[in-house]
Formats: sequence, structure tokens, C-alpha cells
Amino acid sequence: MQKNVSLEAQKRSSRLTKGELNRFRQEDKIPAVIYGREKEPVPVFLDGKEFRQVLSTEAGANVVIDLNLTNGQSSSSASETVMIKDIQRDILIQDRLLHVDLIRISLTEKRSVNVPVDYVGEPVGAKEGGVVQVLIREVEVSCLPTAIPDQLEMDISELGIGENLTAKDLSLPEGV
Repeated sequence: MQKNVSLEAQKRSSRLTKGELNRFRQEDKIPAVIYGREKEPVPVFLDGKEFRQVLSTEAGANVVIDLNLTNGQSSSSASETVMIKDIQRDILIQDRLLHVDLIRISLTEKRSVNVPVDYVGEPVGAKEGGVVQVLIREVEVSCLPTAIPDQLEMDISELGIGENLTAKDLSLPEGV
């Protein structure tokens, strides 16, 4: 069971020019939008360094974020529970984030997310000269946001030549 990660966000104007947005990106401020749950979208800036730290947690892109929204000049703030919906990256500079979509979530409603599959063990068939072919590296699961597994393990040590495993052979944690 993963814990929520806290992140600061600063509200921004939705009418910034491309040049203004690029200037903020050079200051390592990532433009983002919070939407969903039948509320108005909120444009914000995220601190690039803090956001990359959030992405580097074990949960990766499936992390649940407690977002603290501040309003630039005033001291008022609000809080939203969100997950990452989409990340746009610079195709030339992989570490440069261009834009992030965050979706509001409820901790009491199930969500569908993709979770990586980790294959463990050395198959019997590989020892006999066979070759392991991995066709799926992640599977879609449905669960509460607080129960999203970091990864699912599949033991392939009993596989012989010509045998295979399917998604139904995965052992899922309770509630997933």
C-alpha cells in the first residue's frame, strides 16, 4: 500500500503566450492543468525538481499526490488529491518536461491503471536451450488509488520450451 506524496503548485493564468511559458520552463517551472470530477480545470505551475522527485518514487507515474495549491500573491491555499494523467516531454531532451495533466481523484473510487510486470526466475526451458520471449511488460489493473501495486511479479522458473503464461496466471494482491 503506497502513501500519498505532497507537492506544491502555484496557480497561473491560462492566457500565457508560448514565449512566456518557455521562459517559465527555463526557470524549471512546469505548466500543468488539474481537471476532472466535474470541476473547472485549474492551470498551475509545478516546481520541476520537486515533480521529478515525485516521479522517482517506487509508484512512478501511478503516485497519488496531495497537491497544495497556492495563489501567487495571496496566502490562500487549497488542496487537491490528484494522479498523473499525462506527461509531455521534449523529444530532444528527455528530462525536460513540457506539460503535465493531473486528474482529480477520490480515494474511495476504483481506478484503472497500468502496472509493470517483473518476471522472476530462470525458466527450465531456457536451461534446455529455449529462448524467453516477453510480450507484455505491464498490465491494466483496477483498484483503489491507495492500493495500486508498484509492480506485479510473475514467476517464470517452471516454464518449459513451448509453454507460456497469461495475465490470468498473475497473482494479484487483495483488492486489485
